[in-house]
Amino acid sequence: MRSKILYHSDVEDHEKEGIKALEKELPPENFILLVGTYVNVRDSDDREIDATLICPRGVFVIELKHWVGRIKENITTNNYQLTQIRPDNSKEVHPNPFKKASEQRKTVAGDIKKRLRESKLNSQKAKTISKKLNWNGGVKGAVFFTNKNFSFNIENPREIAPILYLRPGNTSFLWEKKFTQDVFNEEEIQAIIDLYPGGEEAGEDVREHFELGEMVGDYKIEEIIYGKEEDEDPKYQKNSYFIYKAYNELLNKHYFLKAVRIDPGAKEDAQKTIEEIGKRDLRAKGVLKDNPYVLMSSVPPDRYGLHIISVTDWVDHISLDEKMKLGISFEEKKEIIKTLINALESIHEKNVYHRDLNPKNIIITTEGELKILNFDFAKLIGYGTVWDGIVEKATRYRANEVIMPQDKSKVDYRTDYYSLGAIVYELITEKKIFEKYSEKVTNYYDKETLNAKCDSKKLYNAVNLLLHGEPEKRIDGLSKLKRWAGC
Repeated sequence: MRSKILYHSDVEDHEKEGIKALEKELPPENFILLVGTYVNVRDSDDREIDATLICPRGVFVIELKHWVGRIKENITTNNYQLTQIRPDNSKEVHPNPFKKASEQRKTVAGDIKKRLRESKLNSQKAKTISKKLNWNGGVKGAVFFTNKNFSFNIENPREIAPILYLRPGNTSFLWEKKFTQDVFNEEEIQAIIDLYPGGEEAGEDVREHFELGEMVGDYKIEEIIYGKEEDEDPKYQKNSYFIYKAYNELLNKHYFLKAVRIDPGAKEDAQKTIEEIGKRDLRAKGVLKDNPYVLMSSVPPDRYGLHIISVTDWVDHISLDEKMKLGISFEEKKEIIKTLINALESIHEKNVYHRDLNPKNIIITTEGELKILNFDFAKLIGYGTVWDGIVEKATRYRANEVIMPQDKSKVDYRTDYYSLGAIVYELITEKKIFEKYSEKVTNYYDKETLNAKCDSKKLYNAVNLLLHGEPEKRIDGLSKLKRWAGC
């Protein structure tokens, strides 16, 4: 039996590094990793297991933790909680993953036995497997700290046995004979896997981005415009798409080529959401046809492997983010703000709400025209929203109602006003509005610097109202900003 990974549910961002590391080091045969299975036993709610490795050495229930920094306490199985000290010295208290792995080990053993009793498997074979689950090595727990730069100290390694602890590069603990012994044969491994139907293989290789010079259909990749590591907002989220400068030899033209990656480990409805996100940009542009602030797409989006590819006519440009780094005069800042207000209002007039406005999604062409890009997360009247793609994913520029699911009923055109306020703040103060996620959720920003940099109380009050946690207040903020800009 070929070794493989079977996905049963969505893969969280913090789990991906661990899954990739395990996949890379799996022996070629008879090692099956189940990702995101659910177990349900008596006296226990449905619960999701990060990863379950079924192999000749037994069943390993793996708790994945992509923590950074260090753990303050010496780890024992008696700790109910552990204190994580991040590199910035902030603290967060977590449940002890070793205790959780110990509990999950028992839960999974009970779940497999329950499924065996209810299965159509030959009763004698079912009894044999069930009996082996009780052997030393039948079911073991493991905690995998997937960040190489994370430090911790285990007070007594023997005390936490049989819970294994893994680091990048030592996952072979799971299958080296000096640590474990053979328990199951290939037929028994298959029988256990069959108890958890519905898993899907990843299939194709999931690459983060295309290489320079690579042909993507009829387009040759010449440059990564957006999505590189330095474009990430590490305190918030990883990039969900890449934008390239690409060349079509037949047409002798350059294009923006955007690639939205579909995670093969995601559930079918989540994959459909990603496909809708990839198409939403073109739909929005169809509604905004002839809008002078929007670049048009000349080709419908299409599926390319595990990506949704869309192309937009190329213009030579500089992003607002890049322009701000070079320095802008106050009068030019005022003109940009005025144009951005006009652009936003012209989009809202067509009942399109961008919801992901930021300095990288705003460009200024060599002719001096301002354009708004990337309507992937836009709200269009008549189409369902794309919550799986937008909610709970934070950037500095998204209003808190976007990143907190309980507030999603408030997400409308006023969300764009908040983003506008964050951009204006950055233009005026020449600094990022938030540096830490804690600042973001509490809406704590440097009002003193803002006040010092504003040329009037009208501008200062306008920005504060645009950044208000209550969306209704932002309407007054836009009115004040328009009066200041002379709209």
